[in-house]
Amino acid sequence: MTKPGTVKDRNKLSVLDSDDAWLHSRSWTDWSHEYEQLTPGRFHGTTTEAWLGPLQIVHERVDGAFSYYGHPWRGARLFFSFLPGSGDLYYGGRNAPSGGLITHRWDAGDRITCSRRAESVAIAVNEEVLNEYLRESTTGTSFDPNCGSVRVCAILPQQVLQFQHCIFGALRELAKASTQIDCDRRRVVLQNAIVDTLVDILSTPSAGRARLPRPSTRSYVVDRAMQFMEAKIADPISIRDVCATVRVCPRTLRYSFEHVLGITPTHYLRAARLNRVRRELVCGSSESVQSIAARWGFWHMGRFASYYRRTFSEYPSNTRAIAS
Repeated sequence: MTKPGTVKDRNKLSVLDSDDAWLHSRSWTDWSHEYEQLTPGRFHGTTTEAWLGPLQIVHERVDGAFSYYGHPWRGARLFFSFLPGSGDLYYGGRNAPSGGLITHRWDAGDRITCSRRAESVAIAVNEEVLNEYLRESTTGTSFDPNCGSVRVCAILPQQVLQFQHCIFGALRELAKASTQIDCDRRRVVLQNAIVDTLVDILSTPSAGRARLPRPSTRSYVVDRAMQFMEAKIADPISIRDVCATVRVCPRTLRYSFEHVLGITPTHYLRAARLNRVRRELVCGSSESVQSIAARWGFWHMGRFASYYRRTFSEYPSNTRAIAS
């Protein structure tokens, strides 16, 4: 079986813009993930991606509040950093501010929520290749490449900037002369420069030791509530049901959601259901809009149409027409 990133037709630079959260979810090659739009208005996401042999580099920007869950291709180790100017970000209920470099194995990802907008850069590298580089490093490293849990592997500003500049520099080089990526020699030079940067960062004494901060009470409440809503999203649950499960009063639940996501729990539950409906319409479902809406908990079609238009700036019929 061919490892991700080694197929020649993947050696390309691509820039994709999307006005739909579900379509944006599919813009990262070989990833399995989902974005859900949480605030009204037209969604906008941009992904710039390039494959360099056994590694993938990505620059992403998402405008507006969103919820995300997913993971990269099997066998990858992910390194990513949020850029300054991003909104309030939480990773698995833990605050993940800009100014850090986070890493985890491909199967150890968690939910990310953002209250406003987010811009990030990421490297997904075949872990076997990275381990080989680390073993050959003459400086040695205290980083444990076999650790699958989420860790902060760099917190020094110069290290984070080094990581970010490395990705932006490679993407600029490829944008100037896209044919360079088809040149084996040039591709290997860029690939080695990126991996060398990772090795340099991971070779520092503190690399891989720090963890994200423990969840605050409010972020913990939101994370638990989102898990319950996700599991029962098609059921006729109420905010009272959520409060009973999380064991908080309605006021605490509301304040927690407003603090973490900038929206109420009712708004979040409705947005999550609307995203499910839109996903089916974008994917070309042959069911009637009424049937799809009812399956995701919308029984009053007039209110549903109003909610849908307010959130996505178009009616469900418009989405279906565009998808077809």
